[in-house]
Amino acid sequence: MGERVAAMIFNGLGFVNTRLYMFPEFFRNKPLDRLFGRPIEPEYFNDDALGRCLDAIYDYGVTKLFTEIALTIGIKKNLLGKSVFDTTPLQLWGNTQKIILKIAQIMINLSKKTLFQFPSKGLNHIDMI
Repeated sequence: MGERVAAMIFNGLGFVNTRLYMFPEFFRNKPLDRLFGRPIEPEYFNDDALGRCLDAIYDYGVTKLFTEIALTIGIKKNLLGKSVFDTTPLQLWGNTQKIILKIAQIMINLSKKTLFQFPSKGLNHIDMI
């Protein structure tokens, strides 16, 4: 499956938006043995095989897979350093129990399909009235 993912990446890096059923044709004139380190036929990258690969990635979890790959590369290439990044989207000051309760009440009242976003400047004060 890794070769199929690599094939889709190669296709994307070539700035070509080839449909899945066109992949074998896209790879027909490429040095596949050099790209993949072994002899491989372009028909290996047919739309059924690529579709099953994408389904497997979705079932596994796209974000989970990306995170695992990125972390592995970061560790192997020593890219992580010693920096600490705060990616917390929300910081609360004051009586956090009241604030969280208020947020929960708001969320319950919203439709499940509605996206609730906080202001990007953060919350310094929430009126509890």
